[in-house]
Amino acid sequence: MAAARSQKKLIAVAAIYLLIYSVASFLDLWTTLVALKTSGSHEGNVFTTSGQAYLLEKASIVTLAGALVMAACVVFSAYYASCAEEVWLAIPCARLPIAI
Repeated sequence: MAAARSQKKLIAVAAIYLLIYSVASFLDLWTTLVALKTSGSHEGNVFTTSGQAYLLEKASIVTLAGALVMAACVVFSAYYASCAEEVWLAIPCARLPIAI
């Protein structure tokens, strides 16, 4: 019973994340299209252009691939969140020593 509830929570987390990611991605692609109509502007992302043309289909595929990778990271993090050791939970990331 607990495993089924946990699986439902993971599905809910993934669905909410994908919904939010989809809205943000749509707004990003839409604002890019609007900006490209401005004189003198160009797209700097080499994966979504062909010469001077902006390829919306290719940009959408790149966005979808990013969504799948990020959703997998969110599900992995949510699934293993309870496995974090207490010592790491007690130390905020801002206080960790960073070697440069």
